[in-house]
Amino acid sequence: MPQRIRMLTPIFAFITLVFATDSIGNAAEFPAMSVPDNAGVNAGVTARWLDDEDFDKIRRLGVNYIRFDLFWDNIEAVKGQYDWDEFDGVIAKIKQNGIKPILILDYNNRLYDAESGGIRNDDARDGFARFAAAAVARYRQTPGVIWEIWNEPNSDGFWKPKRNADEYMALLKRAVAAMRKVDPTATIINGGVLELSWSVTRAYLDRCFELGLLNLIDGLGVHLYGGRDNTHPERIIRELRDLRQRMAGYGARADFPILNTEFGSTLDEYAGASGPTRKDPELGQAETYVRMYLLGLFERLGMTVWYEWRVRQEFSGHAILNSNGTLRPAYMAIANLTAQLRGYTFETRITQFGEDDFVLVFELDKQRKIVAWTAGANHSVSVEAKTSANYLPTTTMMGETGSVNVENNGFSIRLSGSPMYFDIGASMLGERRR
Repeated sequence: MPQRIRMLTPIFAFITLVFATDSIGNAAEFPAMSVPDNAGVNAGVTARWLDDEDFDKIRRLGVNYIRFDLFWDNIEAVKGQYDWDEFDGVIAKIKQNGIKPILILDYNNRLYDAESGGIRNDDARDGFARFAAAAVARYRQTPGVIWEIWNEPNSDGFWKPKRNADEYMALLKRAVAAMRKVDPTATIINGGVLELSWSVTRAYLDRCFELGLLNLIDGLGVHLYGGRDNTHPERIIRELRDLRQRMAGYGARADFPILNTEFGSTLDEYAGASGPTRKDPELGQAETYVRMYLLGLFERLGMTVWYEWRVRQEFSGHAILNSNGTLRPAYMAIANLTAQLRGYTFETRITQFGEDDFVLVFELDKQRKIVAWTAGANHSVSVEAKTSANYLPTTTMMGETGSVNVENNGFSIRLSGSPMYFDIGASMLGERRR
């Protein structure tokens, strides 16, 4: 890595801490739930090395957000001084390209705790809070910025040596208060918690709720991985139903924002998967990524962010770009999704079919498109539609165009695991309810 020019900022220049435990932002800014306003991609540790070609591909992908880490120990390598050089560059490129950042404030800093891992003493908490406030002061003018405090704190891998909700909440309270002192309107979410179906996660979140999490943050960050069921995104319907019920038990309003700030699947996960398209792991991954985003719209999630942008040698299975910059099918499927549904919002699900069948209607200026797939075995269904057209244009998940005939006030859809788009214009549909 080239030698960096250090820009050092004294801690005392702009930070005064007020450690309130019940503050909340006045004007949280989350994106509209229209395609692709609430779509994003994780760049993670690679964000600092994104070049013009990367940003060109991100624009063509059609996403509006990039999520990446602001590493505390990189920025505060000398106690009391901050070096923003590496991150200033990528923030500037994000602004130039009309994209918005989700900035993750993490992890520990050995200047404050030699053990590293989680943060469990007051000196480290105060140091992290000062760092978080300094970050807000530096980047608060960045359009649409969302602040995420930590990453997967319910994982032993990211909160070492052992996950601890009480320790995390002690850190969160201090950091949020410091950040809101600098910018009362900052949009702040918790570090996304992984695997909602995991009993450990449910217990962890319940403890955070007991300690006031929902009064501190503007939106709840989750990572909708599913363990052994990770390649079946339809599971999130029951997972989110359970989560919302438990949130309501702690006083959350029904529309409290939930953001899926990270989801991905590795190619290895498709080795034993069934279905004709899933014989090709990369095509199976593309199906999963598209379905997860569509289900996020169906479930009114404030955001869906795919993990991750580019192959890294040490961790490559989730990526939508190969290390040499070539496009994986997941990239092409996402780009087709954002092109097909740009500006559309979810309207309704046609429910007359099987529980595993997803026939979703999207609307833009009284024009409609249907996106349809099944989580079960391939089969055909008939959709009622009143239209003067003899056929309707169709597009496959990977962008191949075609048409379907309209007969007897309806048309037939062949459902598979691969979502398909039907442009039905202003057609009147039969049964239409969520």
